Order: sequence, then C-alpha cells, then structure tokens
Amino acid sequence: MIMEKISLEAPAKINLGLNILEKREDGYHDIETIYVPLQLKDKVTLEKRKKGIVINCNNPDIPLNEKNLAYKAAKLMREKARYYGGVSITIDKKIPIGGGLGGGSSDAASVLRGLNILWNTNFSLKTLKKLGIKIGSDVPFFMINKACIGRGKGEILQPIPFKYSNIWIIIVYPNIKIEPKWAYENLNLTKNKKIINFYSCLLYTSDAADELDGVDLGGRRI
Repeated sequence: MIMEKISLEAPAKINLGLNILEKREDGYHDIETIYVPLQLKDKVTLEKRKKGIVINCNNPDIPLNEKNLAYKAAKLMREKARYYGGVSITIDKKIPIGGGLGGGSSDAASVLRGLNILWNTNFSLKTLKKLGIKIGSDVPFFMINKACIGRGKGEILQPIPFKYSNIWIIIVYPNIKIEPKWAYENLNLTKNKKIINFYSCLLYTSDAADELDGVDLGGRRI
C-alpha cells in the first residue's frame, strides 16, 4: 500500500539550565544545556503532491515560504533524496513562537522524519540528524525526543534517564518574541569562567535519581 499522507506530533522543549561557554570561530557559541521534551505539541501533516512545497498553518504569524524551517527541511530532504515530487505541509500550531520552546525546530524534525516514511527514502537517523543540523542546532534533539545533555552548538547529545512524572512545568508566555539569533548576537559574555553545575538539579526533580547518580557528564559528575 502506497502512503499518501502522514501526521506526526512535534513536541515543545525547555532547557533546564544553559551555560554559554564561549563564542566559536564559526560565529556560533559553545553551550551546555539540558533539553527536556514537553507534552505541549504541534501537529504536522504531510501529504504528497505532484510538485512544489506548500505550507499551511493556523497561526498567521508563521511564514509560509522559505523562511519556515519546515519548508527548509522539506527542501533539504528532497535534494538529498533526489525526489522530484512535492509535499503539502499543514502545521496545527500550539507551541508559542519566539519563546525558546523550539517549535520551529520541532516542526522541521517532524518533516524530516515524516518524509523519510512518506517518500520511502529509508535514511538512517544519523543521516537525518546531519540534515537537521543544517536547519538548526536543536533539530537533532527532536529526532531523539528524550531528555538529553546538549553540548557543542547544542547538537552533540547525550540521552539521560530523566523521568519527571512527579513535577509540573508551568510555561508563562508574555507574547514577547525573541529570536535565538538576535539573543546570541546581543549577548555580552563575561570574563567569569565559573560554570554553573545545574546537573545536580536532576537528582531532585527526576524519578530516576538512582539511575542518574554518578552519571558521567563529560568530565563532570552529578
């Protein structure tokens, strides 16, 4: 049976702590962070079409052209697969934009994963992650969709056994949009080299504290 349409969930994320270490020669910043997926999700529906990439969204603030990360994901996937057909992408937007929750990156990751199925390209997870890095540093995280330590630009991931059924996360969105690119460009790094060890917070918030105890975090231990 040939699949013509597929829908996927695209979860939001939060960062439990963020260490911005230094600016790199390529203009990006080296960071340390903890990514945690949330139950707040967009829904991304992909449907085959004869040609072109078409974006539809219920949020009027979302661009429907090449500026949309979902569009970029579809374009990269089509070029990599040498696929000559097209796709219609419908985004049911629930994640607030410009709030650091990763909605655009999550939608892009869902497009990569979904087209891998819809177009029967059978690319490996490693290949999809490489495509994702070209779109955004946190896109590879949404391929895994599990709590992870993020390093490098955020694309070097270490999954951790973090379970948090015993805590609630309250998200307050003041309707202020801040683009990550703008935030990093306007960041003034201090000369203080002290790194905050926020990993220890996992022991107090996770159901898996025993599993986390002593986990090696690249030279730092919880």
